[in-house]
Amino acid sequence: MMRAIHPDAVRFAVLVIAIGLAGACSDPPVRESRREDLTLSLVREIGADVFKYPGAPMLGFNAMALGGGRLYIHDSQGDVPFYVVDPVSFELKGFGAWGSGPGEIRPGFPVVLSFAGSRLYAHALFDAKLLVFDEAGSLAAEHVVGPAVRGMGSVHVVADTLALVLPMQPTDATGEFARLHRIDGDRGLLVEGRPFGDDGELPGFEPLHANPMLKQGPVHVDPAGRIHWANYYSSLLATFESDGRSRRIGLEPWGVVPPAAEISMSGSVVAGDPERATQGAIALASDDRYLYRLYSGFELTRQEVMAYRAKQSQKELPLGEAQTVDVFDHSDGSYKFSFDLPVAATNIAVDDRFLYVLTIEGLPRLLVFEKPGPLTN
Repeated sequence: MMRAIHPDAVRFAVLVIAIGLAGACSDPPVRESRREDLTLSLVREIGADVFKYPGAPMLGFNAMALGGGRLYIHDSQGDVPFYVVDPVSFELKGFGAWGSGPGEIRPGFPVVLSFAGSRLYAHALFDAKLLVFDEAGSLAAEHVVGPAVRGMGSVHVVADTLALVLPMQPTDATGEFARLHRIDGDRGLLVEGRPFGDDGELPGFEPLHANPMLKQGPVHVDPAGRIHWANYYSSLLATFESDGRSRRIGLEPWGVVPPAAEISMSGSVVAGDPERATQGAIALASDDRYLYRLYSGFELTRQEVMAYRAKQSQKELPLGEAQTVDVFDHSDGSYKFSFDLPVAATNIAVDDRFLYVLTIEGLPRLLVFEKPGPLTN
Protein backbone atom coordinates (compact mmCIF):
# COMPACT_ATOMS: atom_id res chain seq x y z
CA MET A 1 0.00 0.00 0.00
CA MET A 2 1.35 3.41 -0.94
CA ARG A 3 2.20 5.63 1.99
CA ALA A 4 0.83 9.19 1.97
CA ILE A 5 3.19 12.11 2.13
CA HIS A 6 3.00 13.56 5.62
CA PRO A 7 0.77 16.69 5.67
CA ASP A 8 3.48 18.67 7.50
CA ALA A 9 5.86 17.98 4.60
CA VAL A 10 3.23 19.15 2.09
CA ARG A 11 2.60 22.36 4.04
CA PHE A 12 6.34 22.95 4.29
CA ALA A 13 6.82 22.55 0.53
CA VAL A 14 3.92 24.86 -0.35
CA LEU A 15 5.15 27.47 2.16
CA VAL A 16 8.58 27.57 0.55
CA ILE A 17 7.08 27.78 -2.94
CA ALA A 18 4.83 30.64 -1.85
CA ILE A 19 7.76 32.51 -0.30
CA GLY A 20 9.69 32.12 -3.52
CA LEU A 21 6.75 33.45 -5.51
CA ALA A 22 6.22 36.39 -3.24
CA GLY A 23 9.62 37.81 -3.99
CA ALA A 24 10.27 36.63 -7.51
CA CYS A 25 11.90 38.85 -10.09
CA SER A 26 9.47 39.90 -12.82
CA ASP A 27 12.12 40.51 -15.48
CA PRO A 28 11.97 37.89 -18.25
CA PRO A 29 14.91 35.45 -18.09
CA VAL A 30 17.57 35.30 -20.77
CA ARG A 31 17.40 31.91 -22.48
CA GLU A 32 20.46 31.24 -24.58
CA SER A 33 21.52 27.60 -24.45
CA ARG A 34 23.47 25.37 -26.78
CA ARG A 35 21.39 22.26 -27.35
CA GLU A 36 22.88 18.88 -28.17
CA ASP A 37 20.65 16.09 -29.45
CA LEU A 38 22.18 13.16 -27.59
CA THR A 39 21.15 9.56 -28.15
CA LEU A 40 20.71 7.82 -24.79
CA SER A 41 20.82 4.01 -24.94
CA LEU A 42 18.89 2.36 -22.13
CA VAL A 43 20.88 -0.36 -20.34
CA ARG A 44 18.60 -1.28 -17.47
CA GLU A 45 15.34 -0.28 -15.80
CA ILE A 46 15.37 -0.85 -12.05
CA GLY A 47 12.82 -0.75 -9.25
CA ALA A 48 9.56 -0.41 -11.19
CA ASP A 49 8.03 -3.08 -8.96
CA VAL A 50 9.71 -1.80 -5.78
CA PHE A 51 9.81 1.99 -5.62
CA LYS A 52 6.80 3.95 -4.35
CA TYR A 53 7.94 7.58 -4.36
CA PRO A 54 11.73 7.77 -4.80
CA GLY A 55 13.49 11.10 -4.86
CA ALA A 56 12.66 14.29 -3.01
CA PRO A 57 10.65 16.47 -5.38
CA MET A 58 11.13 19.68 -3.42
CA LEU A 59 13.89 22.26 -3.06
CA GLY A 60 16.54 20.18 -4.81
CA PHE A 61 17.26 18.00 -1.78
CA ASN A 62 19.66 15.18 -2.73
CA ALA A 63 17.66 11.95 -2.63
CA MET A 64 20.23 9.97 -4.60
CA ALA A 65 23.95 9.63 -3.83
CA LEU A 66 26.75 7.84 -5.65
CA GLY A 67 29.71 6.54 -3.68
CA GLY A 68 32.04 3.59 -3.46
CA GLY A 69 30.76 2.40 -6.83
CA ARG A 70 27.22 2.04 -5.45
CA LEU A 71 24.11 4.14 -5.95
CA TYR A 72 21.92 4.98 -2.95
CA ILE A 73 18.30 6.14 -3.18
CA HIS A 74 15.76 7.43 -0.65
CA ASP A 75 12.14 6.40 -1.15
CA SER A 76 9.89 8.52 1.08
CA GLN A 77 7.01 6.03 0.79
CA GLY A 78 8.89 2.78 0.28
CA ASP A 79 8.69 -0.43 2.25
CA VAL A 80 12.03 0.73 3.69
CA PRO A 81 13.57 4.22 3.60
CA PHE A 82 16.67 3.46 1.50
CA TYR A 83 17.87 1.29 -1.36
CA VAL A 84 21.33 0.50 -2.72
CA VAL A 85 22.01 -0.56 -6.31
CA ASP A 86 24.79 -3.09 -6.90
CA PRO A 87 27.25 -1.71 -9.50
CA VAL A 88 27.65 -5.03 -11.33
CA SER A 89 24.40 -6.95 -11.09
CA PHE A 90 22.15 -3.84 -10.74
CA GLU A 91 20.29 -5.69 -8.00
CA LEU A 92 18.32 -3.57 -5.55
CA LYS A 93 18.66 -4.03 -1.80
CA GLY A 94 16.57 -2.19 0.80
CA PHE A 95 17.83 -1.02 4.20
CA GLY A 96 16.93 1.26 7.09
CA ALA A 97 13.70 1.32 9.08
CA TRP A 98 10.66 3.52 9.55
CA GLY A 99 9.75 4.72 13.03
CA SER A 100 10.75 7.17 15.72
CA GLY A 101 13.28 5.05 17.59
CA PRO A 102 17.09 4.95 17.36
CA GLY A 103 18.26 4.65 13.78
CA GLU A 104 14.73 5.13 12.43
CA ILE A 105 13.06 7.96 10.49
CA ARG A 106 9.45 8.83 9.77
CA PRO A 107 7.99 8.27 6.28
CA GLY A 108 6.71 11.05 4.05
CA PHE A 109 9.31 13.65 4.99
CA PRO A 110 12.28 14.94 2.95
CA VAL A 111 15.71 13.40 3.47
CA VAL A 112 19.06 14.73 2.21
CA LEU A 113 21.59 12.07 1.14
CA SER A 114 25.37 12.57 1.00
CA PHE A 115 28.29 10.20 0.54
CA ALA A 116 31.72 11.00 1.98
CA GLY A 117 34.72 8.76 2.64
CA SER A 118 33.15 5.31 2.87
CA ARG A 119 29.90 6.36 4.52
CA LEU A 120 26.37 7.26 3.44
CA TYR A 121 24.80 10.13 5.40
CA ALA A 122 21.04 10.68 5.57
CA HIS A 123 19.75 13.91 7.10
CA ALA A 124 16.10 13.52 8.12
CA LEU A 125 15.07 17.16 8.50
CA PHE A 126 11.89 16.67 10.52
CA ASP A 127 13.49 14.04 12.77
CA ALA A 128 16.59 16.22 13.43
CA LYS A 129 18.77 13.17 12.81
CA LEU A 130 21.84 12.51 10.71
CA LEU A 131 22.07 8.75 10.16
CA VAL A 132 25.36 7.19 9.07
CA PHE A 133 25.48 3.90 7.13
CA ASP A 134 28.38 1.83 5.85
CA GLU A 135 28.60 0.96 2.16
CA ALA A 136 26.50 -2.17 2.64
CA GLY A 137 23.67 -0.24 4.30
CA SER A 138 24.28 -1.19 7.94
CA LEU A 139 23.71 1.58 10.48
CA ALA A 140 27.06 2.83 11.80
CA ALA A 141 26.06 5.90 13.83
CA GLU A 142 23.33 8.42 14.56
CA HIS A 143 24.09 12.12 15.09
CA VAL A 144 21.90 14.76 16.68
CA VAL A 145 21.30 17.78 14.44
CA GLY A 146 21.14 20.63 16.94
CA PRO A 147 21.47 22.60 19.06
CA ALA A 148 24.61 23.61 17.15
CA VAL A 149 22.53 24.06 13.98
CA ARG A 150 20.67 27.35 14.20
CA GLY A 151 17.00 26.64 13.61
CA MET A 152 16.24 24.35 10.71
CA GLY A 153 18.63 23.78 7.84
CA SER A 154 19.52 21.14 5.27
CA VAL A 155 22.69 19.19 6.14
CA HIS A 156 25.02 18.15 3.31
CA VAL A 157 28.08 16.12 4.37
CA VAL A 158 31.02 17.23 2.21
CA ALA A 159 33.90 15.35 3.88
CA ASP A 160 34.43 12.62 6.50
CA THR A 161 33.91 14.98 9.42
CA LEU A 162 32.50 18.14 7.80
CA ALA A 163 28.88 19.06 7.05
CA LEU A 164 27.63 22.09 5.13
CA VAL A 165 24.37 23.45 6.54
CA LEU A 166 22.16 25.70 4.40
CA PRO A 167 19.85 27.81 6.61
CA MET A 168 16.12 27.50 6.13
CA GLN A 169 14.38 29.78 8.61
CA PRO A 170 13.70 33.55 8.45
CA THR A 171 15.60 34.08 11.69
CA ASP A 172 18.73 32.62 10.07
CA ALA A 173 19.43 35.72 7.92
CA THR A 174 22.99 36.56 9.01
CA GLY A 175 24.86 37.45 5.84
CA GLU A 176 26.60 34.06 5.77
CA PHE A 177 25.85 31.89 2.80
CA ALA A 178 26.06 28.72 4.90
CA ARG A 179 27.86 27.23 7.90
CA LEU A 180 30.45 24.46 7.95
CA HIS A 181 30.05 22.13 10.95
CA ARG A 182 32.35 19.49 12.33
CA ILE A 183 30.83 16.07 12.95
CA ASP A 184 31.81 14.76 16.37
CA GLY A 185 31.61 10.99 16.09
CA ASP A 186 32.35 10.42 19.78
CA ARG A 187 29.48 12.59 20.98
CA GLY A 188 27.19 11.95 18.02
CA LEU A 189 26.38 15.54 17.11
CA LEU A 190 27.22 18.48 14.87
CA VAL A 191 29.56 20.90 16.64
CA GLU A 192 28.93 24.67 16.37
CA GLY A 193 29.86 25.71 12.84
CA ARG A 194 31.84 28.50 11.23
CA PRO A 195 30.80 30.76 8.33
CA PHE A 196 31.09 29.36 4.81
CA GLY A 197 30.99 32.07 2.15
CA ASP A 198 29.72 35.62 2.59
CA ASP A 199 26.55 36.77 0.84
CA GLY A 200 27.84 40.33 0.77
CA GLU A 201 30.92 39.34 -1.23
CA LEU A 202 29.22 36.96 -3.66
CA PRO A 203 27.84 38.63 -6.81
CA GLY A 204 24.20 37.79 -7.39
CA PHE A 205 23.64 36.56 -3.83
CA GLU A 206 22.14 39.80 -2.49
CA PRO A 207 18.51 38.55 -2.50
CA LEU A 208 19.53 35.45 -0.56
CA HIS A 209 20.90 37.56 2.28
CA ALA A 210 17.42 38.88 3.10
CA ASN A 211 15.68 35.51 2.79
CA PRO A 212 17.68 32.40 3.79
CA MET A 213 14.88 30.08 2.68
CA LEU A 214 15.78 31.00 -0.89
CA LYS A 215 19.26 29.46 -0.45
CA GLN A 216 17.97 25.93 -0.81
CA GLY A 217 19.10 23.80 -3.72
CA PRO A 218 21.26 20.78 -4.49
CA VAL A 219 24.80 20.54 -3.07
CA HIS A 220 27.40 18.29 -4.65
CA VAL A 221 31.08 17.49 -4.07
CA ASP A 222 33.02 16.61 -7.23
CA PRO A 223 35.94 14.10 -7.42
CA ALA A 224 38.44 16.93 -6.81
CA GLY A 225 36.72 17.97 -3.56
CA ARG A 226 35.16 21.20 -4.89
CA ILE A 227 31.74 22.01 -3.47
CA HIS A 228 29.01 22.97 -5.94
CA TRP A 229 25.67 24.59 -5.09
CA ALA A 230 22.79 25.41 -7.42
CA ASN A 231 19.77 27.54 -6.58
CA TYR A 232 16.31 25.94 -6.64
CA TYR A 233 14.72 29.29 -7.57
CA SER A 234 17.04 30.48 -10.34
CA SER A 235 19.91 29.48 -12.63
CA LEU A 236 22.53 30.69 -10.14
CA LEU A 237 25.34 28.14 -9.85
CA ALA A 238 28.36 28.51 -7.56
CA THR A 239 31.53 26.51 -6.96
CA PHE A 240 33.49 26.82 -3.72
CA GLU A 241 36.79 25.55 -2.43
CA SER A 242 36.48 23.40 0.68
CA ASP A 243 37.32 26.40 2.90
CA GLY A 244 34.44 28.49 1.53
CA ARG A 245 36.35 30.63 -0.97
CA SER A 246 34.27 31.11 -4.10
CA ARG A 247 35.80 29.65 -7.26
CA ARG A 248 33.13 30.57 -9.80
CA ILE A 249 29.61 32.03 -9.80
CA GLY A 250 27.35 32.33 -12.83
CA LEU A 251 23.82 32.33 -14.25
CA GLU A 252 24.61 30.52 -17.52
CA PRO A 253 22.91 29.63 -19.71
CA TRP A 254 19.44 30.73 -18.62
CA GLY A 255 20.16 34.07 -16.95
CA VAL A 256 17.48 33.65 -14.27
CA VAL A 257 18.36 35.69 -11.19
CA PRO A 258 17.30 34.70 -7.66
CA PRO A 259 14.04 36.15 -6.37
CA ALA A 260 14.17 39.15 -4.05
CA ALA A 261 12.09 38.84 -0.87
CA GLU A 262 12.51 40.20 2.62
CA ILE A 263 10.99 38.49 5.63
CA SER A 264 9.46 40.11 8.67
CA MET A 265 10.18 38.94 12.22
CA SER A 266 6.94 36.97 12.13
CA GLY A 267 8.18 35.00 9.15
CA SER A 268 5.75 36.48 6.65
CA VAL A 269 6.84 37.94 3.33
CA VAL A 270 6.68 41.72 3.39
CA ALA A 271 8.07 42.71 -0.01
CA GLY A 272 6.85 42.15 -3.55
CA ASP A 273 3.79 40.52 -5.04
CA PRO A 274 4.63 39.45 -8.60
CA GLU A 275 2.78 36.89 -10.67
CA ARG A 276 5.34 34.16 -11.20
CA ALA A 277 8.61 32.55 -10.09
CA THR A 278 10.98 30.07 -11.73
CA GLN A 279 11.79 26.57 -10.50
CA GLY A 280 15.50 26.22 -11.27
CA ALA A 281 18.02 23.57 -10.24
CA ILE A 282 16.69 20.16 -9.21
CA ALA A 283 19.89 18.10 -8.89
CA LEU A 284 23.66 18.11 -9.45
CA ALA A 285 26.04 15.33 -10.48
CA SER A 286 29.61 15.08 -11.75
CA ASP A 287 32.31 12.92 -13.25
CA ASP A 288 36.02 13.70 -13.61
CA ARG A 289 35.42 16.10 -16.49
CA TYR A 290 31.96 17.65 -16.21
CA LEU A 291 29.43 19.00 -13.73
CA TYR A 292 25.81 18.21 -14.61
CA ARG A 293 22.81 20.26 -13.47
CA LEU A 294 19.24 18.99 -13.80
CA TYR A 295 17.36 22.21 -14.57
CA SER A 296 13.62 22.85 -14.73
CA GLY A 297 13.00 26.45 -15.81
CA PHE A 298 9.29 25.94 -15.17
CA GLU A 299 7.53 29.16 -14.22
CA LEU A 300 5.04 28.84 -11.39
CA THR A 301 2.27 31.40 -11.27
CA ARG A 302 0.82 32.63 -7.98
CA GLN A 303 -2.64 31.54 -9.13
CA GLU A 304 -1.44 27.99 -9.85
CA VAL A 305 0.25 27.62 -6.48
CA MET A 306 -2.74 28.97 -4.57
CA ALA A 307 -5.10 26.65 -6.48
CA TYR A 308 -2.78 23.71 -5.82
CA ARG A 309 -2.71 24.59 -2.12
CA ALA A 310 -6.51 24.84 -1.97
CA LYS A 311 -6.92 21.58 -3.95
CA GLN A 312 -9.06 23.45 -6.50
CA SER A 313 -6.87 22.62 -9.47
CA GLN A 314 -6.48 19.25 -11.17
CA LYS A 315 -3.36 20.43 -12.98
CA GLU A 316 -0.26 18.53 -11.96
CA LEU A 317 2.57 20.94 -11.18
CA PRO A 318 6.00 19.50 -12.08
CA LEU A 319 7.45 20.28 -8.67
CA GLY A 320 10.92 18.83 -8.26
CA GLU A 321 11.06 17.40 -11.78
CA ALA A 322 12.98 18.39 -14.92
CA GLN A 323 14.18 17.03 -18.26
CA THR A 324 16.99 19.43 -19.20
CA VAL A 325 20.60 18.73 -18.19
CA ASP A 326 23.15 21.57 -18.37
CA VAL A 327 26.81 20.53 -18.73
CA PHE A 328 29.74 22.56 -17.32
CA ASP A 329 33.50 21.97 -17.71
CA HIS A 330 35.39 21.38 -14.44
CA SER A 331 38.60 22.94 -15.81
CA ASP A 332 37.25 26.49 -15.90
CA GLY A 333 33.60 26.15 -14.87
CA SER A 334 32.39 27.20 -18.32
CA TYR A 335 29.02 26.18 -19.71
CA LYS A 336 29.37 23.66 -22.57
CA PHE A 337 25.91 22.58 -23.73
CA SER A 338 22.50 21.25 -22.65
CA PHE A 339 20.59 18.10 -23.56
CA ASP A 340 17.15 16.68 -22.80
CA LEU A 341 16.35 13.45 -20.99
CA PRO A 342 13.64 11.16 -22.39
CA VAL A 343 11.64 11.49 -19.14
CA ALA A 344 11.17 14.03 -16.37
CA ALA A 345 13.65 13.25 -13.58
CA THR A 346 13.80 13.98 -9.87
CA ASN A 347 17.51 13.14 -9.51
CA ILE A 348 20.49 12.19 -11.67
CA ALA A 349 23.91 10.63 -11.04
CA VAL A 350 26.90 9.98 -13.30
CA ASP A 351 29.89 7.64 -13.15
CA ASP A 352 32.52 6.57 -15.68
CA ARG A 353 30.10 4.45 -17.73
CA PHE A 354 26.52 5.35 -16.94
CA LEU A 355 24.01 8.15 -16.56
CA TYR A 356 21.45 7.29 -13.86
CA VAL A 357 18.02 8.92 -14.05
CA LEU A 358 15.49 8.64 -11.23
CA THR A 359 11.93 9.32 -12.35
CA ILE A 360 8.39 9.20 -10.96
CA GLU A 361 6.86 9.65 -14.41
CA GLY A 362 4.53 6.70 -14.99
CA LEU A 363 6.00 3.93 -12.87
CA PRO A 364 8.61 5.21 -10.36
CA ARG A 365 11.91 3.66 -11.46
CA LEU A 366 15.63 4.13 -12.00
CA LEU A 367 16.79 4.27 -15.64
CA VAL A 368 20.41 3.42 -16.44
CA PHE A 369 21.78 4.81 -19.72
CA GLU A 370 25.14 4.38 -21.41
CA LYS A 371 27.00 7.68 -21.39
CA PRO A 372 26.87 9.05 -24.93
CA GLY A 373 30.03 10.03 -26.81
CA PRO A 374 29.93 13.79 -26.13
CA LEU A 375 30.04 13.05 -22.38
CA THR A 376 33.01 10.69 -22.64
CA ASN A 377 35.21 12.24 -25.36
